[in-house]
Amino acid sequence: MSETPQSLRQAAERVARRAGDSLRSAKNTALQVDAAEQHDIKLELDRRIQEQIRHEILQAYSNHGFLGEEGGEMAKPGQYEWVVDPIDGTVNLFYGIPHYAVSVACRLNGKTLAGAIYDPNRDEMFSIHEIGRAHV
Repeated sequence: MSETPQSLRQAAERVARRAGDSLRSAKNTALQVDAAEQHDIKLELDRRIQEQIRHEILQAYSNHGFLGEEGGEMAKPGQYEWVVDPIDGTVNLFYGIPHYAVSVACRLNGKTLAGAIYDPNRDEMFSIHEIGRAHV
């Protein structure tokens, strides 16, 4: 698969939208809490959505690194790295507040090349790639 900034943006959009579809399907089900802290909640759903994203990205880009909020490892120097927050706003999701998103970005040597943020409640996608314009 191509590694141009535009194709990386398109991949980020695709996996963020699919993850958002999964979130939309799961939001009215019982949510299993893995850990609760004063200002944060970790859900089993966080891990499941992150694994879905990881699988899709590494299926398309098997030589890329993957770092997610729920775990992963840093990329090696010179290796593309996907950085993911599967549910940006987990506390809101847990309490039924419809303000959360899926965040996916790709970087190389610390420089972000492309990224997408998808709000599954509003079906809104915000994305950008290096040398490109923002897309809404």
